[in-house]
Amino acid sequence: MPIFQCQQCGCAENSALGWYNNRNKERLTVKEHLGKALCSACAPRKFPDGSPTKFNGKWHNSFERTFLPLNLFKTNEEGKLEHIETGEVGNVCYEKYKIESTITSKE
Repeated sequence: MPIFQCQQCGCAENSALGWYNNRNKERLTVKEHLGKALCSACAPRKFPDGSPTKFNGKWHNSFERTFLPLNLFKTNEEGKLEHIETGEVGNVCYEKYKIESTITSKE
């Protein structure tokens, strides 16, 4: 599954676990989140009609939550995380750019 950077907190997320595939769907996304790729912790808790989404504001814990400098990464054509300026791809992004955070993977 493609990896993307959350546009709110900057963490790396799997598109199947966060708010990536629905980000541009107006019928599923409230206006304030429209167009934004968001991780499971930042994803909207409710659909525009008020019904709940599967997200509860907490990290899913399927893998470690890794924070990267915000807005410096994109998902490339292969679905891998890529540093916009250098073109570095995959694990090197985590190893080189990881930000130590006070947020734990349990959140």
